Amino acid sequence: MLKNPVAGLIVKVFVADNSRMNCELMAAAVQRSRYKLAIVGYATDSPGVRAGFSKNVVDVAVISTHLRDGVSAGFSVAREIRSSFPMTNVVMLTDATQGSVVVEAFRSGVKGIFS
Repeated sequence: MLKNPVAGLIVKVFVADNSRMNCELMAAAVQRSRYKLAIVGYATDSPGVRAGFSKNVVDVAVISTHLRDGVSAGFSVAREIRSSFPMTNVVMLTDATQGSVVVEAFRSGVKGIFS
């Protein structure tokens, strides 16, 4: 469960995946949640993530390992987010369950993984 230090505040979520449809499906699921979550943007590549973060305050980023600019671009963008926006929590989406992928995700600074 997401920890929100001030009850009643809306948690702002940014989504990144390699297809627009996947982003929109995740956004729809988040918006249907019983928790106070709001999608503030989504992107399909690293430049889009950077642009989204420059325009929005983001509490949680849900980032896929596979973005349009590479099958492991999500790791790089997660590192960038953690260094530039240390208060943002990152959760990584991955199709793989190999230990090396999980280890790399946590080395990238993510707080959790969905596979």
